[in-house]
Amino acid sequence: MIRFAASMLIALAFAAGGCERKPAASSGDSDSAFRVALVLPGSDTDNGWNQLAAEGLKRIKDELGVAVTLVTNVPSNEMAGRVGYLAGEGIDLVLCHGYEFENVVRPLVGRYPNTRFVVMGCPNDIPGAVSIEYQAADACDLVGHLAAMVSRSGAIAFVGAQDVPTLRACYEGMKSGMQAAQRPVRILDPLWTNDWTDIGKAKRKTEDAIAAGADVIFQNTNAAFVGVFQTARAANRPDRPIYVFGCNGNQNDHP
Repeated sequence: MIRFAASMLIALAFAAGGCERKPAASSGDSDSAFRVALVLPGSDTDNGWNQLAAEGLKRIKDELGVAVTLVTNVPSNEMAGRVGYLAGEGIDLVLCHGYEFENVVRPLVGRYPNTRFVVMGCPNDIPGAVSIEYQAADACDLVGHLAAMVSRSGAIAFVGAQDVPTLRACYEGMKSGMQAAQRPVRILDPLWTNDWTDIGKAKRKTEDAIAAGADVIFQNTNAAFVGVFQTARAANRPDRPIYVFGCNGNQNDHP
């Protein structure tokens, strides 16, 4: 999977060309500076999807000298207002981090022709905007193959925050990789927490996975990932080790 920062740098180059303006160094208060905003549905300290995006934004600021704005923890009922406000303020490039921004951006494209919009994790084309679809299935194919090689019980689980296109692709990619390993293993039905931050829900779904015999678990739960690791650690035994794959970033230091 391409690291998010690289994708944002590519998007920035596209937007600069489309606007026929070049990024300029700025202290952040110049009207002539190229400005970039990143809108996150969650926290920029979740050690996952949102934090990785925020780190990419910091690279844009540090390496390109671009004025940036970070907006975090935006609930779905406020996304249209927040994104529209940024465009109305003259932000040149608005990066919307999540497929859920697709229907937010569509009507804004024509309303704000001087702003370029990018929607990350979006599998659909958006006329007048850029949508970036990550090859999650390919990356998770490797996860599935490794999980099949490691598992002793023959049962592998996927704990996801929500049944959305990217996470469904992760699950299907795992299945493909497991099949390629040609081992006597099976994958459980996906275990959805339906929450991106609730550690308790992640713990309970992990308990369900272990109770069903899984000894290898791949999780994509954003800030709730700690619950998966804690539960696996508590259930781990010398004669039955339990392995958990991190996601989106290096999660080796947690819990």
